[in-house]
Amino acid sequence: MSLIVVFIMHTNNSRAQGTIEYVVIIAVVIVLSLVVVGLVVSQTDKSQQISSSGNQLGLSTQVIGVTESLVNSVDGNFVLKLLNNSGDVLTVSNVKVGDSNVNFSEDMAQGSERIFRLNPTVACTPGKIVSESVVITYVTRDGLSKSITYPSKVMFNCTPYTIEQANLANQCPSPASGTAVASQVLSGYTFSNSSSSGLTGSL
Repeated sequence: MSLIVVFIMHTNNSRAQGTIEYVVIIAVVIVLSLVVVGLVVSQTDKSQQISSSGNQLGLSTQVIGVTESLVNSVDGNFVLKLLNNSGDVLTVSNVKVGDSNVNFSEDMAQGSERIFRLNPTVACTPGKIVSESVVITYVTRDGLSKSITYPSKVMFNCTPYTIEQANLANQCPSPASGTAVASQVLSGYTFSNSSSSGLTGSL
């Protein structure tokens, strides 16, 4: 009888020990998995930061470099700070960000920076990044019109900002909308043209 009791106790102890060993092994595997996942995520974040830094360096060294890019989380306006790396005076005539296209008339001396604002009203969440393709059109001192299409998309940090009007580039007024109609001069009235042709007459 005592042999049976000893055998049963020994069997129960073996089961308990086996269960504990199994639980310990599972716990070790889970901890190792979490460590590996943490290392992979950390390396991915570092590689994205390096890629973003390399992208920013590539953008800032173009003929017209992009040194800062934001999108306003309040009104959705894009802002680009551009740097003239051309070694000469040039005039920025157009800035295109994604589908938004705005005409400017901004002279930039060699090495000067200027802020260009476009208002496409893009919705974004503060802290997020919006990436868009950017094309800058400019005119050289000799009157040649050239365009720069940046090789990679520009990353716009979504954040609220304020910019003084004096720091903004000269944006050309938008053309008036509507349909042109033919005009008629009524009989008995005189008409004149204010252009250099000096056209006048009467009906």
